[in-house]
Amino acid sequence: MGKRMSNTYSIAAVIPVHNRRDMTAACLESLFAQTRAPDQIVVVDDGSTDGTSEMIAERFPGVDVLHGDGSLWWTESVNRAIEHALEAGADVIVTLNDDTSFAPDMLAVMERAAAQAPGLVQGAAAVDQRTGQSAYGAMKADWCRGNFRELDSPDAEESTLQDTDVLCGRGLWVPRRVFAEVGLFRADKLPQALADYEFTQRARVAGFQLALNHGARVLLHAESISSHVRRQRNLRDFKRHLTSMTGAGNLRFFIRYAYMVAPRGYRTWFAVSGSARRIIGYWLRNSVGGSS
Repeated sequence: MGKRMSNTYSIAAVIPVHNRRDMTAACLESLFAQTRAPDQIVVVDDGSTDGTSEMIAERFPGVDVLHGDGSLWWTESVNRAIEHALEAGADVIVTLNDDTSFAPDMLAVMERAAAQAPGLVQGAAAVDQRTGQSAYGAMKADWCRGNFRELDSPDAEESTLQDTDVLCGRGLWVPRRVFAEVGLFRADKLPQALADYEFTQRARVAGFQLALNHGARVLLHAESISSHVRRQRNLRDFKRHLTSMTGAGNLRFFIRYAYMVAPRGYRTWFAVSGSARRIIGYWLRNSVGGSS
C-alpha cells in the first residue's frame, strides 16, 4: 500500500468483482501505479469461479479479499468492503469498478481537493480510454422529464470542481463521516444499478457538497462503455434492458428509486415519465440511461 504522509487521509479503495480475472488484474495494476497509492485496498469477490481470488493472492498479496456466494451484487459487495475498511480505520472510502483504470494522479488530485473541503463527496470524471473524450459528467436532475441532464463542462477542467445532483460509483470519494451521518448504500432496495445515485443524493440532502472533480479521471474501457451505449436493437436485448439485474433501464429498480429520491410532489410523475423514457428511448436512441 501507499506510504501515509502526515496530515493526509487514510484512503481505502473498495472494488466489487465477479468473474473478470484479467480485468480485475489490470484495474489493480492501475491502482498500484497511483502517485498517491491507497493505504488499503479491499476487493469483494462475489463468487468468482475463474480464479480471481487466487490471482489476487498471488499477484497482489497486500490486497484484502472478502468473499461472497454470488448473491451480493454491487451494492452489498461495496457495503461489506466499506464496513471492513472503516473498521480498519479508513478516513476516506473510494469506490471503484474493476472494468476501469485510472489516471496516475487520480487519488492525489482528489486528496488535494478534499483538503480544501473536508466534507466533500466527489467523483472522478469518466473518459473513454481510447479517445480521451468525456463519457459522462456532472448531472442535473429533471424531475418533470424523468431523467438527468448532463451539464456542460467548465472551461478550466483540469482544476475545477463542478456541483452535481448525483455521482457515479466509479471513482467516488466519500469521507468517513458521511457514512456516519447517512448510512451505507441501500442494498435492500437497490442491489445493483442506481444505488450510487441514491446514496449521493441522500448525502446531498444531508448537507454534504457533491461535486465532479474534472482533474481526477477514471478511464473507461470498451466493456464499461458498452454498459451505457447499446450496440444493437432486438427484443431479447430490450427485455434484458428493462428486467435484468444489470440492465441499464431496469424498470422495477428505477420506479423504486424514483419514490426514494424524487421530491414528494414529483414522485409518481418522475417514475412514470422515467419509465416511458426507458421503454421508448431504447428504440429511438443509441444510448440508454443508467448509473453504475
